[in-house]
Amino acid sequence: MTEIAETSVYGFGNGSWVQPEPMCQESYRIHSRGFWFGDNPLKCSLPFVLVQIALITSITNSIHFFLRPLRQSKFVSEIIGGIILGPSVLGRSKKFMETVFPMEEKMLMNILSSLASIYFFFLAGVKMDTNSIVRPSVKAFKIGFACFLIPFGIMMFVNLKIRKLFWELGPEHFLFSVSMLISTTPLPNLAYTMNEFNLLTSELGKLAMSSAVVGDVVVYYIVTLYHVFCQESFFDSLRFAASLIAVFGFLLLILRPAVLRINRRTPEGRSVDQVYVVALLVGVLVLVFLCDMVGIMPTHGALLLGLIVPEGSSLGVAIVEKFETMVELFLLPFLVIHCGISTDVFKIQSMSSFAEFLFFLFTGFVGKMMATISISVFCNFSLQNAWFLGLIMNIRGIIDIATFIRWKENTMVNEQAFTVLVLTAVLSTAVVTPLLTIFYKPPRYFAERIRGSIQDARPYSEFQILSCVHNDQDVHPMITLLEASHPNKDSPLSVYVLNLIELIGRSLAVVSGPSEQETATCHQPTGSKQHIEGAFRNYADNSDGLVNVQSFTVIAPYKNMHEDICSLAHQKSATLIIMPFHNNDAIMGGKVGALSSLNHNLIAVAPCSVGILVYRNHGVHHSSLHSDIYLNVALIFIGGADDREALAYVNRMSESPKLRITVIRFQLSHNINGDQDEKQLDDSIVREFRLKNMNNERVTYQEVEVEVEDIEKLLTAMSALQNDIGYDLLIVGRGDWTNGDGMDGREHPELASSSIQGLAIAKVQTSTMPIHSIEEEEIFGMVLDNLKILVLEDGKGITENENIEKNL
Repeated sequence: MTEIAETSVYGFGNGSWVQPEPMCQESYRIHSRGFWFGDNPLKCSLPFVLVQIALITSITNSIHFFLRPLRQSKFVSEIIGGIILGPSVLGRSKKFMETVFPMEEKMLMNILSSLASIYFFFLAGVKMDTNSIVRPSVKAFKIGFACFLIPFGIMMFVNLKIRKLFWELGPEHFLFSVSMLISTTPLPNLAYTMNEFNLLTSELGKLAMSSAVVGDVVVYYIVTLYHVFCQESFFDSLRFAASLIAVFGFLLLILRPAVLRINRRTPEGRSVDQVYVVALLVGVLVLVFLCDMVGIMPTHGALLLGLIVPEGSSLGVAIVEKFETMVELFLLPFLVIHCGISTDVFKIQSMSSFAEFLFFLFTGFVGKMMATISISVFCNFSLQNAWFLGLIMNIRGIIDIATFIRWKENTMVNEQAFTVLVLTAVLSTAVVTPLLTIFYKPPRYFAERIRGSIQDARPYSEFQILSCVHNDQDVHPMITLLEASHPNKDSPLSVYVLNLIELIGRSLAVVSGPSEQETATCHQPTGSKQHIEGAFRNYADNSDGLVNVQSFTVIAPYKNMHEDICSLAHQKSATLIIMPFHNNDAIMGGKVGALSSLNHNLIAVAPCSVGILVYRNHGVHHSSLHSDIYLNVALIFIGGADDREALAYVNRMSESPKLRITVIRFQLSHNINGDQDEKQLDDSIVREFRLKNMNNERVTYQEVEVEVEDIEKLLTAMSALQNDIGYDLLIVGRGDWTNGDGMDGREHPELASSSIQGLAIAKVQTSTMPIHSIEEEEIFGMVLDNLKILVLEDGKGITENENIEKNL
């Protein structure tokens, strides 16, 4: 037999303390023998839980399907799903509750929701940036501290007035605890929501999360001191403090060195041994058990254990990759549904108490909003961005729900107060996220501040290039292209090397500069990172001062990494961004689709021209390394803004004594896009190029007359010409001249808006330059996109290219 208890707890209104009433029940079997043997599967634990999981998943996902277009988060959908399943809607039927959520089976749901809370806190600690805790920025510290202190002070003032005039509460610390929670913006809540709505790498998203860490640290200090000094006796306080010191000492002096040793012993490029991951996950349960024994909140113990794992380290990445999906998709729904089915709107009976409590919570939200706006304006933010930041700081989430459930279990609130807290948290997030996602559009920041293109670059000034690399395989092709860009005394190269790393195993997106490289922990192999930086440094050192290189690292999700790239390009006034193209899932770990989306997103919002560098690592076609001409470059010019930008880039290359350049212009029988102004611009830039290079023996210009009625005939003509001429490097414009028929199915839209560009790229090979002992690679194309025009006017005409699929 199993013994459970029901209690009535403190809260507002008529809540009063009632001693637990034990109730006996028959223990359920785990497995059912089946209908044929007279068993009811719903009377056995395993099939019963499976039915619950299916019901919970189907209802919450159905709700989210309808609420997602309204910009609602998954958190809101799951809470609403729980409320629908609970006594507020379907649970009004006694038969439904006895069948789906019987009292005797609530024990299992409580256990699963507790596990969800524990592991969610643990993963939050693993992903938390300890540098932001120890060394927050000045702005983050000011905003985070003010956003906690001001609303907390306002709520405590209101607390004294309301409590004296209207309230008859049991626990004296109830409103104090509520004030602490509402005044705080837990970092995991923000990370969960910001990531869902692609705001993790936005300027305000980063600042909000850094500020949230400051508030969280302040709250944990206050809560810890409160628990130490509010014990029943001095001896109890001493014992509690000793327990805290013992736990901290064990974590810092024993476990953290062990974790660091595991990271050091993991071979480069290898994943962490499964044994260590399992040991740490089991260790969470052991530490939680010990914390519960000595009176420390279990979730805080899990959080502390997560904090000793360096964010972004090999072990942290392994834990997140192997366990986060299970926690978010399997365990967390039980926590949220548990909260939802415990919410009963019909328990709100005292409207006066309800209004008073709602007013109390409202003062906290408004106080935080006003505090955020005031301190942000003081820190030289615009009023609009300050308002957006205030909205972000009022986002609620999983941490709040876990706290409400713990309060209810610890008899701090009755069902009426619990319901109001849950509804307030849901309403706050449901209002904030649509306003934020509709009106705050980070990409517009770059589109409205377009810099000059290659054509607009001053001839006797530094040529600013932002070179992005994913791994060390991108280095040599990238350096080859930089050398082909002809750094010289009149126009040296200023290269900003950006190492792109996917955000895994940490909460905060990071863009670190040269002075911050050592403190930016990441899961990229150390040797790979050193090789990337060392190769570019070696290239700059051997360039006779013609190339200046600065290294940066961005750690962000691929889905919004383009914002950080654009931000750095805008900050450095880059003329050209070069992105590598990858089409090998085996090499890139199944991330080719994400990288393709990254390139496509970058092209859409970049503040300057973008080049997509396509290369392969096998079947190298060698040019003569002992010849004065070591690289044969070809440009296919058809017309349009992108082709003009490509010709401007080749015009710069033409000054190099180490290149042989061929420009092939296809003169079409009629203008496909029908724009005579574009045709005149094309003719003008071609005349300038021919005039400049009329005496340059290394430059060849050809014109090919093509009778075309459609694109396919032009493709045939290009293919026939290309079979007769071998190139090492082919440069083409991305193209905006196609008519758009049949263009929607293209697999790699970032490469070109027509299949002509793809055909040209797929057939060209090259070797790297023998300068500075660079290893040989194979490059077979670069696609340039003049975003100064294309971003605003061209978004159509993407065709499917079978040649790229076959040859890349």
